[in-house]
Amino acid sequence: MARRKKNKVRQSEKTTLDLHGEKHADIDRIVENHIFLTPCPHDIITGNSAEMHKLTRAVLDRHGFQYKVGDYNNKGYIKVIGF
Repeated sequence: MARRKKNKVRQSEKTTLDLHGEKHADIDRIVENHIFLTPCPHDIITGNSAEMHKLTRAVLDRHGFQYKVGDYNNKGYIKVIGF
């Protein structure tokens, strides 16, 4: 029996994208869809994966989005501010 994939956008915060469990090959499409279909500001949770951070930042840079990487205590997310 195939498991249904859970919705990666938190129900309580429609502006948060959680990339935990996603394949690196899918990050470009997932992040692109989220940044263009969700109003800014919003958070993208990447976890502590350096590769996930790199791939997410590449999409944001390619489209000219401004962002901040985490905060002092938690570097596992990216706050997208806007264009």
